[in-house]
Amino acid sequence: MNGLFKKVNSYFFVLLAFGLALAMVLLPYYVNGHIILGGEGNYVVDFKVLLYNYKYVWQNVMAGFHSPSLNFIYFNGFFFSFLQEFIHNIRVINFVVIFIIYFLPFASMLLVCRELKATPFLSFLISYFYIINPFSMCFFYSLNQWNSLAFFIIPFFFWIIMRFYHHNMQLFLVFGLASSFFAF
Repeated sequence: MNGLFKKVNSYFFVLLAFGLALAMVLLPYYVNGHIILGGEGNYVVDFKVLLYNYKYVWQNVMAGFHSPSLNFIYFNGFFFSFLQEFIHNIRVINFVVIFIIYFLPFASMLLVCRELKATPFLSFLISYFYIINPFSMCFFYSLNQWNSLAFFIIPFFFWIIMRFYHHNMQLFLVFGLASSFFAF
């Protein structure tokens, strides 16, 4: 019994339980050929077309604007386009997008709580509240993967700072790589 309690009271179990619960909550929206769309920014179903449209440095739409291919949106589109090469089901790709919108902020807040040495149950409560509080839900309801990514990045950067605070060169390299990857 004590071994079972230790396994249930672990950070990995908390992350796995939240991931499975989130998948179970999202799955009913994908029955009978339905898909979750709508909201600001969540209208892309074919990421190959997104990459084709934004592959140039400068876009000429009346006055012109810089291309999103110069920032994380390009890598995001590249990842989902790559995934689309192997999984030819748009519904699965859309499920992954929606899943990531809710899962990554939970996981990054769980990392912060673990670094602060909170118990797994308390870490679960804090991370779960971070997702379901009214302020966060306003952003998550829009299903905009680029805006909601900030809810992942802020605790993730905080975790990097806490984790490597006493190791100057590692902090410089890890934070520099992470911030240049997510710079947009």
